[in-house]
Amino acid sequence: MLDPLQLWTLLEKNKNFLFNSNDDEIFVAEKIWHELGQKEILQKEIQDAHHTLLIPRWSENIVQKKKIRSEMSQYDLLAIDGSQIYPDRHEGTNCSLINIGSVYFCYDQHSVFERFSEPFLYTAHYRENHEVSTDSIDAQRHELELKKAFDLAIDYRQKTGRDPYVLFDGSLIFWHLIDKPRLRDYYLERYCAILKCFYQEQINLIGYISLPKSKELINIIRIILKREMIEKKLEQIVDAHLLTKFLDVYERTVIFENQVSIVDYYPTEMKPVFFYLNVGDEVARVELPLWIAQDAHRLNMIEQVIVDQCLKGDGYPIALAEAHEAAVVKYSDHQLFFNFIQQLTNQRFLSKKLHKKKRPFA
Repeated sequence: MLDPLQLWTLLEKNKNFLFNSNDDEIFVAEKIWHELGQKEILQKEIQDAHHTLLIPRWSENIVQKKKIRSEMSQYDLLAIDGSQIYPDRHEGTNCSLINIGSVYFCYDQHSVFERFSEPFLYTAHYRENHEVSTDSIDAQRHELELKKAFDLAIDYRQKTGRDPYVLFDGSLIFWHLIDKPRLRDYYLERYCAILKCFYQEQINLIGYISLPKSKELINIIRIILKREMIEKKLEQIVDAHLLTKFLDVYERTVIFENQVSIVDYYPTEMKPVFFYLNVGDEVARVELPLWIAQDAHRLNMIEQVIVDQCLKGDGYPIALAEAHEAAVVKYSDHQLFFNFIQQLTNQRFLSKKLHKKKRPFA
C-alpha cells in the first residue's frame, strides 16, 4: 500500500520534471503553420512527394477554417461504447467479458432518453485457432460495437421513421489491426462488411476522439523543417496543441484524408476522413466515412450535431458520456463476474463429488 505522505513528498520534489513546457515547440510549429497557409504550391509539393512520416491529404488551403453554429433542435442520436474484462490467470479461469453500452436520444417536443447494455462472454477458445487474449478481445469488441450500432439504427428507423446519427467513442480507423496480420485477416473483412451496410442504408456514422494524440499535421511541419534545414525537433506536441492556437471555439479545420496503409482495405466510399474541432476545453478529432464528407448537407448536419452535443455536455458529447456509463465495467462488476464464475466452479465440483458418492465402486 502506498504511503500518501511519502508519495506527495516524492511528487512535490520532482514537479519540475512532471510538467515539461512545450511552449517553444508550439511557437515554432505555429509560425511554420501560418507560413504554410501562404504557400499553396508548397502544400501541393508536400502532398505529391513521398515521405516516411504519415501525413494526410487535403484539397482546400490547409489553414482554412470554418465556424460552426448549431441550429439543431430536433434530431435522433445513438451513441455506442464498449468495455471488457480481460482474462485473469490469477482468477483461475481463461474467459473474458465484453459489455456493449448504448444510449438513444430523441430531441423533439417530447424528448426521449434510453440507455441499455448487453454483455458477451468468451471462453477458452471462443473461435477456432484463436485463444482469448487482450488483442483478440479488443478486436472482437470493435466488431460488436459496429454491429450493435447498425442493428439499433435499423430498429429505431423502423420504430420512429427517422434515421439516428450514430456516434462512436473512438476512431473509425482500425489502428488495433495494424501489425497484427492474423487478426487483420479475420476481422478487417468483417468490419468493412458492416461499414458497407451503413453506406447502403445511408446511416450517418461518426467517430469522436477526445484528447487526440495524432501527429499527422505536426509531421507536415517536421517535413518543412527538414526541407529548410532547420534543426528543431518537435517531440512533445501533437496536432491538438498546434490547433488550440489556431482554432477559435466551435471552429473546425479543413477535411483531411487519412493515408495510413490499413485504409487501403476499406471500401472506397467508407475510407475515413477527419477534421479537428475546437469544442472549448480541447481540440477534438472527428472522423467520418468519405461518402458523408462528400455530401455537403450531411456534413453540415453532423457538424451541428457534434457542437450541440458538446454544448449539452459542457465540452464533451453528452451522449458519449452516457454511453460510457452504460458500457463501463467497474471494479465491483469485475469482482461480481469472477465471483459468479467461482460459484459455478464450486457447484460443478460439488456435483461431481456427489455423483462419485452415488456411484458404487464394486
